Amino acid sequence: MKELLHIADGFNELLKELPVSSFAGFLEESGRKIRRIADNTVFHIDLFCCTNASAAGKKIMQSLQENETPYKLLIKNELNYTVRIFEDPIPAVAFIIWDEAMQECDALIRYFKKENNGYRAMFLVDLLGNTHNIQSLIAQSEQSVKTFFLLPEKVNSGHLPTILTADIHPSSLEQLQQLSCLNSIRPAFLFLDEILASETRAAQTRKLLVSQNTHITRKEEEALNNSELTINLRQLIRKTAQELEKSYTAKYEDLNKPNTGRFSMVAVEQSNRLTELEQKTVAEKKEKLDASIPKDFQEQFIATVSANIRTELGKDEAFIKSSFEDMLTQANIQLRSKGIKAVNPEGIYPLFPDKEQTIHSFCYMNKTYTGELVKKGTMEYLVALKDYTGLTVVIGGLLAPLSVIATAGDMSLFKHMAMWVKVSTGLISLSLIGYGISDLRKRIPKRRAEEFQKELNKAKELLQQEAKRMFSDSSQDWTSHIARWLVDTNQNIGQQIEKNIREAQLQKANRMREEKKQQAKQQMSVDLLLRNVQAAAQVRDKLVVQYNNMVTAIEKDLKL
Repeated sequence: MKELLHIADGFNELLKELPVSSFAGFLEESGRKIRRIADNTVFHIDLFCCTNASAAGKKIMQSLQENETPYKLLIKNELNYTVRIFEDPIPAVAFIIWDEAMQECDALIRYFKKENNGYRAMFLVDLLGNTHNIQSLIAQSEQSVKTFFLLPEKVNSGHLPTILTADIHPSSLEQLQQLSCLNSIRPAFLFLDEILASETRAAQTRKLLVSQNTHITRKEEEALNNSELTINLRQLIRKTAQELEKSYTAKYEDLNKPNTGRFSMVAVEQSNRLTELEQKTVAEKKEKLDASIPKDFQEQFIATVSANIRTELGKDEAFIKSSFEDMLTQANIQLRSKGIKAVNPEGIYPLFPDKEQTIHSFCYMNKTYTGELVKKGTMEYLVALKDYTGLTVVIGGLLAPLSVIATAGDMSLFKHMAMWVKVSTGLISLSLIGYGISDLRKRIPKRRAEEFQKELNKAKELLQQEAKRMFSDSSQDWTSHIARWLVDTNQNIGQQIEKNIREAQLQKANRMREEKKQQAKQQMSVDLLLRNVQAAAQVRDKLVVQYNNMVTAIEKDLKL
């Protein structure tokens, strides 16, 4: 049936419209099989006989098989009647051997009554002699099947071509053969509906996915503006720096508080360790000694103050860097949540201030103590006797008028008076000298200790002042260095964060640009697929119309 070649061409056209379909293999194979069906010239007939048919029924089946040429009988029973091979024609003519087994087979009887079983002529070989009952069993509502009843004797003694042509005109047999070919390709049309429905669903699903991806990309593009994140991170960095600045400023204020601050207490403690003064003889000062603080004590004093400063400065570096590490951990959590590369701690910290440079710059004696002490020995007593010698001169001066009066005449009274004045003056002078010597032996050691303690207190006070100066100046210099370090570190962190954000934005922008290109291609692909599906549906509709017209034309001319 050469008209089927147009149907085969239609399947090839469907394959062109759906080249990437998962059903492309089916369409291609269907086209090839439809061409084989179109080239088929053998008249196929279904022969129904139950597997447990009577002996008479089996004899008739054997007789028909022996005389089937030029026709082809396809043996059907209750086990294989539903089995159809797409490549083989589905007959429009059926022979039914009706015996007790067939009459009791409900499945086959229901099949014969079906209106879409494809048969247009059914030949019943009645072995029971109950034609009316058989007609009622297999009768169809639309009466589209012509039923012919055959006697067993006629079938056993005749040839199949003779039996057929006795009831059906050869031209009608040719039309039945054409209907057989058309019946064979009808399942392919039914499956075409499923194919197009599946392809439509797949195209709509892909369209929905592309739309969702486009929406997601648009949202990600809107989220590229990380200004809020940048503001939050700047506030976090600024807050950390301010808290650190307040922390170490308050720390050194507490350390340098008078009396209660640790630095002040160390200054007092270390200055009180001074118990001796270094004494030196000076040529131009015979009765005095120059006093100063021993050099080894000064060195030990400076070393102790430096060690205390060094300890506190060392704590600052560890504390400040630890605080920045905690801050970077919080910042990196926010960065990673936005898909941005975390800040690398390496390279963001500038060189930390050198505490040794601060210590060496301010830990030295800015002022030098110098004092005077009276030399021990004779000179110490002679110097002290000046007070008593002056008292003797004063008393002698009080007796001078009596001495003048005593020398005014030669009278014995005046002579006795002069003698008394001299003796009194001598005794008083000797007494005062003796008292002075005795008193000085008690006073000089006490005075010596008081003068030494006085000079020692002056030296201690100077040491305290110098220690407080070292602590205060070092603290101020160190805090200023730390403040500059914090500013530089904040700038480095801010610059790296902004750099990472820019890089992430650039990467995302490039990725979204590629995604947009890909989505545009996908959208074009989906649109093309939808157009192809629509075009395939039009081809399918055209093929269905062509098929129905062919069936209608044959059935219109078919006369049974």
